[in-house]
Amino acid sequence: MSGVKYWNKLSAILVVLLILTSLGAAYYYYEYSTISNENASLISELSTATSAYNSETGRYNQLVSAYNGVVERYNGSVSSFVQLSSAYNQSMEAFSSLTTTYENLAKGYNSTLAYLVQAVSVLNTTEPAYTSATLALQSLWNQYQQANLQFRTSVAEYQNLTHQYQLLASTFYKQNLNSSYPLVQIKQPTYPPLLSFNMLVDFGNGTKIWYNGTSFQPGWNLYQATLVLTGGRMDSTWYPQYGEHYIYGIFGVENTQSDFWFLWSYSSSGWNTTQVGADDIQVTNGTSYAWTFCGMNTQYQPTCTP
Repeated sequence: MSGVKYWNKLSAILVVLLILTSLGAAYYYYEYSTISNENASLISELSTATSAYNSETGRYNQLVSAYNGVVERYNGSVSSFVQLSSAYNQSMEAFSSLTTTYENLAKGYNSTLAYLVQAVSVLNTTEPAYTSATLALQSLWNQYQQANLQFRTSVAEYQNLTHQYQLLASTFYKQNLNSSYPLVQIKQPTYPPLLSFNMLVDFGNGTKIWYNGTSFQPGWNLYQATLVLTGGRMDSTWYPQYGEHYIYGIFGVENTQSDFWFLWSYSSSGWNTTQVGADDIQVTNGTSYAWTFCGMNTQYQPTCTP
């Protein structure tokens, strides 16, 4: 995290943003005082959760390192297996605690990001507040992605460690069939699902940007996901009466009289243009989408495919 100065800055940006947008989209927000208090509370909780998560990650890494040291000294004897099992269970308990702190951290990010994404989503990209808000959004999202990547690494270590211990334990008990040493219960903590989706931005000139295996927050629609991934570098107009955005530019490439941005989804039948706008598409785990920039034929269908 970037410390207190960052959170104060983010809090100020959110409050200013909500004031500026309240005239055009007042029905999306609570009273100003309620919002500012809630926002300050969310940021405080997020900062606390981050500190706890970093502490638990450090403790877990230390115990994994200690377990690996025991594995190096393991010789198959009862005494060494006792040490191995003890080190394994300690690391599993630490992973269980790490999972709890990560879940709290993810909830904090989800709440804070949801506040900012909701506010930015109802801003037209030509409004001055949009630029400041998307900078805060991009910074916050990058930090969440770092935390998520760190947790994925911890999960991979946990899976490898568990698999290794199961093999060693299985061999030990086969070699000690007559041993009175009791079976050690193998603890397998559960962890939250790690959701991800894929998105392609195809500029129609040979340049393509893939966002593969990108983490996302449950409940986001594709407009919000695209907004976050592009760091707000989208050009769109918000139509509150329809609850939709008209997207006419991505990364500075804007619609012309002959070329436009088209939205696609991928299924077993391949790529197909979507039947609804990005606001009406809920992102789900393992899905793939594409934005392409090209012309259209006389049937108003794109002349390109992802």
